[in-house]
Amino acid sequence: MRAGARTVTDGRGDIELPDGSRAWLDGGPPRYTPAIDGTPVLHRVTVEHRSLRPPLGNSTQAALAPDQLAAVTHDGGAARIIAPAGSGKTRVLTERARHLVQQWRIPASAITLIAFNKRAQEEIAARTTDVPGLQVRTLNAIALAVINGSAPFARQPQRFNTVDEPEVRRLIGRLVKFPRVRNADPVATWIEALSVARLGLLDPAKVESRYDGEVEGFADAFARYRHELARAGNVDYDEQVFKAIELLLRDPQARATAQRSCRLLLVDEFQDLTPAHLLLVRLLAGPDAAVFGVGDDDQTIYGYNGADPAWLIDFAELFPGAGEHPLEVNYRCPGGIVRAADTLLRHNRRRVAKVIRAHHSATDGFMVAPATGDPVDVTVQAVTTAIAAGSPAAEIAVLTRVNSLLAPVQVALRGAGVPTNGGVGPEFLERTAVRAALAWLRIATAKADFSTADVGEALRRPSRPLHPRIATWVGEQSSLAGLRRLAGRITTERDADTVEKFAGDIERLQRLVASRGTTAQAMAALRDTMGLANSIATLDVHRRGMNRAAQNDDLTAIAQLAALQPDPAKFESWLRAALANKWQAEGGTLATIHRVKGQEWPFVVVHQADSDQFPHRLAEDEEEERRLFHVAITRASRDVLVVPSDRPSPFITDCSTEPRARTAVEAPARVGAARQAAPAKKPGDDLSPDQSRLFEELRAVRRHLAAGKPAYTVLPDAALHAIASLQPTSLDELAGIKGIGPAKLQQYGAAFLAAVAGTDPAGP
Repeated sequence: MRAGARTVTDGRGDIELPDGSRAWLDGGPPRYTPAIDGTPVLHRVTVEHRSLRPPLGNSTQAALAPDQLAAVTHDGGAARIIAPAGSGKTRVLTERARHLVQQWRIPASAITLIAFNKRAQEEIAARTTDVPGLQVRTLNAIALAVINGSAPFARQPQRFNTVDEPEVRRLIGRLVKFPRVRNADPVATWIEALSVARLGLLDPAKVESRYDGEVEGFADAFARYRHELARAGNVDYDEQVFKAIELLLRDPQARATAQRSCRLLLVDEFQDLTPAHLLLVRLLAGPDAAVFGVGDDDQTIYGYNGADPAWLIDFAELFPGAGEHPLEVNYRCPGGIVRAADTLLRHNRRRVAKVIRAHHSATDGFMVAPATGDPVDVTVQAVTTAIAAGSPAAEIAVLTRVNSLLAPVQVALRGAGVPTNGGVGPEFLERTAVRAALAWLRIATAKADFSTADVGEALRRPSRPLHPRIATWVGEQSSLAGLRRLAGRITTERDADTVEKFAGDIERLQRLVASRGTTAQAMAALRDTMGLANSIATLDVHRRGMNRAAQNDDLTAIAQLAALQPDPAKFESWLRAALANKWQAEGGTLATIHRVKGQEWPFVVVHQADSDQFPHRLAEDEEEERRLFHVAITRASRDVLVVPSDRPSPFITDCSTEPRARTAVEAPARVGAARQAAPAKKPGDDLSPDQSRLFEELRAVRRHLAAGKPAYTVLPDAALHAIASLQPTSLDELAGIKGIGPAKLQQYGAAFLAAVAGTDPAGP
């Protein structure tokens, strides 16, 4: 009435508009309803936002394919739009927003388009400049506006500042006492755990157990971290979302105000939402649930953050009454790539069944290099050949499963004069396996005495069972002679023998280098003969399913780099210089697949497509790994070259082989469970008298190591029981016991091994 309408009572509509025409009022969920007996239908959302303009219709003049047109003109508010790679999802999103405003005449203030990230937000905003007032935001931007009470959201008594990662690191550093062991970046694990707890909506205690000792005390630190942020009036990026959820759940006025500006939600990359993001979307949508979700379950590759293909598979359960409009045509990739991707994906069981067709069906574009050459050489040759044939470097991308494997390609391409963007920087040299390899190399090439810091690093990798006091003495030595004098003064035979073997390894590596051995030969001896690979692999036992590079991925990279610089004495300085600058103008892109979803290049190389990379050796969800490989090959708009080593990924075969017929409902395949220890037992159960005595000795050692803290913070009884039962003789064997993670292995491993061996180290 305040907008100029008046009620009527003659049954020809509900109201008379200011221009004298009549209209019915629709108070139901947002939808398009055609005129009834010539009288238009005005929806309550339009009226709520102070507009009395009836819809023009539900057709569009936009140049759209039939499947895209059906999605854009869907007559309800909620719909699932399955959009395979290259099918024009951004076009559908932007045309849908334009259609709602220009044809349905929904005020732009009632529509929010949620972009996946800032880059997508800028692209979508640039495509909708003719739709003034359209809200195009990321979920984080919406969340921050909600908690700060920025228009159009309800006013709040406090405003929060967003802190970036350096400040987050400083706060964690004040709250957490890290063990005194060298670690490339212990804070990064805590940052990851904080994200997993909040975006995954997980109990902090469960998150702590997931990391197996790497974030000890996390459950308590989680609450203190959030308290300190709030006390300072700060939020980090994950806290924006978590805090917005809390506010909308507890404050009905804030919730109602937020829902008013989100009556129709258009959500990009729906499959990539975390549980927290999904909950925020549902809170914003309110009971109307008018969510137009665009995405592709076959591109769900962020499972470690909580993303799940179920968001699209079960969309109708999350948003009742939603329609379905699948897009079927890939306009980006040639026919050969589309056929390979389609065949590959049909090996997955947990997905929305779909048709995927190529717009450019006559071309191929899918190539696999022979599994006989060196992957780095093959990739570099492919890139340089493409450039020589006229392709600019900026139109080429080299993609890998993990970023450590970019390092050899990065260095080799620059050596060939090819500019690159991305890859790794000097921080690569601080990774555990790389740091250990470089320490051994410095010792092997030392002209006189070697660094005591390098000795300490080399002693840890490969791991050697020594009492902490003896390990300290070893780390104080700077020569072979000193190490052997120390070995001669140690009275316990086992420890003396360990120190002597350590000195022997150093001497063998020094002799190899002195006899003109290459860097590659030195690295091979260190990795295989001296056992660095096996030792490093134990650090990954409890890290499955976390989307981290395996420690042995770093060893693979360092071995490939060694082949590029044969002089061991020059290797480290050469490598540091080669990694000093990650960015060059108009360079080719070097990136992991996780970082490039939504992007495309004419020519893409999927580098090191090996059986331990696709699926990755630490992955647990084989179907997600297959989806990741699909994302990689569909980044190419002209050609993709898959480069394996002599151990090619099984996904390459999946690209050309039809899946076997289904005989029953099957759960997603798993990629090998983590190494399992003996079943957990109660103290005293099934132990022999000698094992029971050892169990009590281990408990005494644990009390000493706890130094007043609760004993279970060192190791639980179940782990001590397993040690007493299995009686491990090395750190590698100890690492196989459930409950002993990398941090605890370094802190306490030697002491427990000494107890098993029945030794008490004497002074030199």
